[in-house]
Amino acid sequence: MQPESSQATEEVRSSVPVGNPSPGSIGTLTSEACIFEATAPKVGNVHRHASFADMAFEDFEKSARAIGPVFEKADQDPLGHLILEGVKATRNVVNVNTNLGTILLFGPISKGLARIFKEGKTGEISWDSFEAKLEFHLKDVLSELSPADTLQVYEAIALARPGGLGKVDQMDIHDQPPASLLDAMRAAHERDQIAAEYVHGFPLSRFVACQLLKSRASGLDWDEAICRIQVRLLAEQGDSLIARKCGLEVHRIVKGMAGQLWEVISHSPHTCSDGSSIMGSPLRQKLDQYLRDDGHRRNPGSTADIIAAGLLIALGYLSFTNSIPSILFKVSEES
Repeated sequence: MQPESSQATEEVRSSVPVGNPSPGSIGTLTSEACIFEATAPKVGNVHRHASFADMAFEDFEKSARAIGPVFEKADQDPLGHLILEGVKATRNVVNVNTNLGTILLFGPISKGLARIFKEGKTGEISWDSFEAKLEFHLKDVLSELSPADTLQVYEAIALARPGGLGKVDQMDIHDQPPASLLDAMRAAHERDQIAAEYVHGFPLSRFVACQLLKSRASGLDWDEAICRIQVRLLAEQGDSLIARKCGLEVHRIVKGMAGQLWEVISHSPHTCSDGSSIMGSPLRQKLDQYLRDDGHRRNPGSTADIIAAGLLIALGYLSFTNSIPSILFKVSEES
């Protein structure tokens, strides 16, 4: 797999007519987060140089454009309405599920960011302070959920028609929705990483944001930073979509292959342990090919959704603080 050039990447990103992020421009940030995630040449996923039989990069680009105006109203609309309208806007431009998991994560996060932006800023704010504010507002957003939100989220999921959900005995997505969306997420959190984010306060999304900002501070470009965190997530967390669609044995193999790759790239932000390029690593190419075999059924889609959510948080922080990555914050090396 050939990495794309930085120039080509920036051309795609700049083609999204959302302008430069500014505090309060949640729609801009959501579109840009989606474009950054889709453009990076991640293993097993669609990007500019890799398509699926039923899905191409252009589908993700159109979807990113479509949801921006919806999430511009994140501070006004209820969560369920926001998620449903995001899926409807996507379905108006593409006929495939490009972003359901992303929209589910963007809903609470965009509302949390909107509240931070509305509060305004007094002096400099560290990453730790920003993350604490976001965590506080995320709890508030989820505490305000109503049965109407649950109904609209279930409607959004049905409209998106995601693959790999399977059938479960309790709170199946095809059954009558429960009164509480969080009850549904709790029932699914052990088998679905998106549901787990709701239950536990979006820890992976916030972790990804922190790691992306650290990588940018070390001098990596966005593509390398995104591809690096993807490998780490696959090695340490696996991917719940792969587990549901392909079974636990395939899931174990993917984690093992990603673990081998992470072992040789984790020592340095720029090169493998043998000094070779991370993007051109034979282990990375082997993992990418394995994920793309079997008709792309091993696509690590949940990981892609969490990376998009992390990007939204990271871009939100950069926007709110008017920061550049090299002077962002001090984070312990253990993070």
